[in-house]
Amino acid sequence: MKPRTRILAALFSASFAIASSASTFGCSRDDGSADEGGSSDDALAAAASGLGTTLQDLAAFGEKRVGTEGGKKAADYVMARMKRAELRDVHFEEFNFPMHIADPNRSSISFKKDGQPAPAMAFDIFEGSGPGDVVDAPIVYVGSAKAEDLRGKDLRGKIAFVKRDSHFHRSSQYLNVTQAGAVAMLYESTVPQNQIQIGSIRHAWEPMGPIPAVTIRQDDGDRLPKMVGEGEVKGSIKVTAFATRGTGRNVVGVVPGKNYGKKDASGRSLDHQVVIGAHYDTWFVGSVDNGCGTAALLYHAGKRGLTDGRFENTLVFVAYDGEEVGLYGGYDYLRKHQDEGMLAVVNFEMPAA
Repeated sequence: MKPRTRILAALFSASFAIASSASTFGCSRDDGSADEGGSSDDALAAAASGLGTTLQDLAAFGEKRVGTEGGKKAADYVMARMKRAELRDVHFEEFNFPMHIADPNRSSISFKKDGQPAPAMAFDIFEGSGPGDVVDAPIVYVGSAKAEDLRGKDLRGKIAFVKRDSHFHRSSQYLNVTQAGAVAMLYESTVPQNQIQIGSIRHAWEPMGPIPAVTIRQDDGDRLPKMVGEGEVKGSIKVTAFATRGTGRNVVGVVPGKNYGKKDASGRSLDHQVVIGAHYDTWFVGSVDNGCGTAALLYHAGKRGLTDGRFENTLVFVAYDGEEVGLYGGYDYLRKHQDEGMLAVVNFEMPAA
């Protein structure tokens, strides 16, 4: 089996296993028929083909950060697919959020060892990084920047050099070094193929942090501790960034259950809902995180037999926006719909991984 086929087969198997629980919550198919005809191999091949097409379509939009043109195109695509699947009440739900804008052309980093310029390093700016212009500040290596790593270290007026820790999120590392007095955070990536790790360093929903936060490649990061051990190393980090009002869009479609829209005498909903969701916003192309989740969502939304009143409970398909920068879309949906009888939530997050 070719690698791409293996990935799509894994995605189909994982998404089917998860979504079968949604069917259980949905309950009571009137005709008891299966959704897929033919052999299981035929069903797998058809599903893999459809999932692959969706992944390619989403990849064509490039990066899909919330509030960007790519994100808007992806939202339009998801809406068109939900309408094609004949879901009911397909619509956008907009929300506002503090959108972080960084200007890499007006940002820079450089280093000196014992007063002499060190080789240049590629870098990226974390989403949510504060602006600032730090000049010739001493660099202090703080490992994972946990409390025990910072104990006894004076970071006031210094750049905290942090190594990625998969068990301790960068937002907590950023918070810790900021509270310890650091004037900037320099982050070493551990991404395969020596790529630069990106993402958000927002700890909550603040528009942006108080100090600059930049990320560099692993091979460059591996050189810095040795340089620090051999002599005085100073860094200059300039980040140009600001926050503005941004708009995200969740995409929602419904398969009405038997009590959809019904209320009791007190106005309380008689309906129960199973929410099936996946976020479609991405860093870079994002086919794994979370194009495959969006593909799984649209695959199940398009299955045969999802007709009005077929299930006891209502199925609500939601493609969330703004997950990567702070779960904005998910929280917005919860805030707007928490009184509508949510019974369960099934979330497709990187099912092919």
